Amino acid sequence: DVQYSALREDLESDAQNFEAPTWSLAVDQQYVKNFSKDSVKRQDVIHELIQTEINHVRTLKLMLGVYLRELRDSLLMDESQLERLFPRLERLLNEHQNFLQRLKNRRTECLETGSDQNYCITNIGDILITQFSGDLRSRLQDSYGVFCSHHTEAVNFYKDQLQNNKKFQSLIRRIGQLSIVRRLGIPEGILLITQRITKYPVLVERIIKNTEAGTPEHQDLLNALECIKDTIFTVDMQVHQFEQLREIAAHFDPKSYSTMNNGKIFRKDDLLRNNRRLLREGVLTWRPQNRSKAVDVLMVLLPDYLLLLQEKDQKHIFASLDGKPAVLPLQKLIVREAAHSDRAMFLISASDVKAVLYEFQTSTAEERSSWRRQIWDTIETCPHVEEELMENEDVYSDKLREAHDQLCEKDAQIEEILRQKLQIFSEISEENSSTVRHLLLRGAATELLQGELLINNAIIQGTKTHTHTHTHTHTHTLSQMIMFIQKHSVEKIRHFI
Repeated sequence: DVQYSALREDLESDAQNFEAPTWSLAVDQQYVKNFSKDSVKRQDVIHELIQTEINHVRTLKLMLGVYLRELRDSLLMDESQLERLFPRLERLLNEHQNFLQRLKNRRTECLETGSDQNYCITNIGDILITQFSGDLRSRLQDSYGVFCSHHTEAVNFYKDQLQNNKKFQSLIRRIGQLSIVRRLGIPEGILLITQRITKYPVLVERIIKNTEAGTPEHQDLLNALECIKDTIFTVDMQVHQFEQLREIAAHFDPKSYSTMNNGKIFRKDDLLRNNRRLLREGVLTWRPQNRSKAVDVLMVLLPDYLLLLQEKDQKHIFASLDGKPAVLPLQKLIVREAAHSDRAMFLISASDVKAVLYEFQTSTAEERSSWRRQIWDTIETCPHVEEELMENEDVYSDKLREAHDQLCEKDAQIEEILRQKLQIFSEISEENSSTVRHLLLRGAATELLQGELLINNAIIQGTKTHTHTHTHTHTHTLSQMIMFIQKHSVEKIRHFI
């Protein structure tokens, strides 16, 4: 457990001043006598809220600081697999660590003058409102929505690895023996994290029960409770939307695909990528421009795409619409009501090459308005292509820099090994220097000069900082040097046999 001493200290720091099981046992007993029975109960519940938040942060830190770290460093598990096990975990830790710090700061603010032990928290509703409203609530909803949606997938992936990967089995057994984890396994950790957000309403309701009615604090707590319930409702809805999209994907023809206006291909596997979820689905009627027979189409609205599907042999396929794309990026989509009918609307999918027009008809005018409004609302929240490209470029650049650093490190290791090898043969050569044939690099003067140049060139290049465009040249030079030394080393060894 030595390597986790820093993490252990961090966990102990989080729990500082909240080791006692209740508030009434954490403060002086004489101090408790100053409060009514309801006030003591209120402080005890607030103490419990903070304690359970400490435990939650501890679970998150153990999942990240022990399990994820070991899987990445010891098992060399790639980032996509780690994300399958622990989706959005770092974001969750960040949000809850900040929340915990605000709660602990409030305790410090409420300490009695001259005491580092006695305190009474008079207001906590404002902190709860801040945590479960505005941008903080949006981040919580997004993180918990993704984590809870992938709960089953994460547990199944863990079980599959445990059953079929012996190195994974061995590592999990070793981690389980660490005292710092206290027998907390990955499935248990995932379950605890999933359930945490559902625990807040009960705790807040108990605080409200022991708070004087009609006070600003009482009203803040009531408002906070509504914010918490709204947050949970949104997370539940996101989980449901993901399950609905998973159901569509399960009945999708794996061979079906659609080519978009920009030339990119969208397949079944793309449905569940990027944590997509189903925002809305419904059957609309597509009317060809030549006014031939209308076709029923299943319209599927995702956070970033609008899909047009049909059913064939009890499976979903991308709709065949006179050669028009069946996948429409929302960033380039325009929705217009048709003047000739209160149930018709136009979709215009634009691109740098051309614009494609679709006409759809709904069952009622209200349904048309509802679809139009929801598509527009989704377009407003959809990230722009430029933003996605910038984010992808940043990720790529980070990975490129990391790969370059690893290559430079390997080059340095190769250089050191070659130095050691040269030293060994130099020592052998000194002991057997009676004839010229015992020289390390045997051959003509031009060959010896070539070897010296290769070695010096590799050493000089190995100490420089390269861009990725130089790495290939460096590796090629080192390869030349290795081949040269191997050639002459074999010849040298033959003289000693």
